[in-house]
Amino acid sequence: MQGIREKAQALIVGIERGADRILNPSSDFVFDSGDVIWIVGNNKKIKEVI
Repeated sequence: MQGIREKAQALIVGIERGADRILNPSSDFVFDSGDVIWIVGNNKKIKEVI
């Protein structure tokens, strides 16, 4: 299975979870409802994945 890095040519650089900031989350990080996800990459390809 392809991840966001391969499919959207993007990287998740940070997560905001409440008052916490998680920089460069590991590849096995599990998102929670309400997380704010910071993504850097090809805007067009990111929109295709979302």
